[in-house]
Amino acid sequence: MDIFSPRVVTIARAAFVAYIILVQLFLLYVRTKVKQINDRTEITLSNPLASMAESMLQKNSNNAMVKSLTSQILTTHTTIYEYDMQQIKSMQSGLLMPMVFIYFLHFRMKQMQPLLMQTVTGLMNLVYSPLWQVYVMGKRLERPFGGGGGGNNNKDDDGLLGGVMGENESDVSDVVEKTDDDSKDDVIDVNNESDGDETEEEDSDDESDDE
Repeated sequence: MDIFSPRVVTIARAAFVAYIILVQLFLLYVRTKVKQINDRTEITLSNPLASMAESMLQKNSNNAMVKSLTSQILTTHTTIYEYDMQQIKSMQSGLLMPMVFIYFLHFRMKQMQPLLMQTVTGLMNLVYSPLWQVYVMGKRLERPFGGGGGGNNNKDDDGLLGGVMGENESDVSDVVEKTDDDSKDDVIDVNNESDGDETEEEDSDDESDDE
């Protein structure tokens, strides 16, 4: 099947647009559910630097005040309502970068693989996202998601860039393997030639001894 045929290009573009619309409808639905539930349960968001700072301050037990101030600065208190609304904004803003990449790779460079890959990986990331698991599948997940909050928001970019880089890495690996095979063949040929030269020298030495 020719992926560059007009029919396939039209279908791929329509699928990508449908994916964008689906994400927007999903985020609208989640925003409505969050406002409807209005869960004001308090949660604590810890900055990744908090654990590092605490480990450094544990060596000196006299810095109790510094530890307290560091914990207050690097720790944020919020609610499930505010946290989920922030996740919705992050997920919505995360669609911008893939659309920019698709514009340059597909419409400018006339590549089809990034468009197809972004549509498939985008749908998979949407289904496995914490917001989908909570508000569509009905699962009870603890906040922050993934221990830090927002760690799954840039999977679309990773899927797109990872796919493009993966194709390049596979091509490079094929070239490296082919080069290694060629070098091994050259070494075998050289060894065979050297063995042949040694055999000829031995034959000449035997002939000289016979004379």
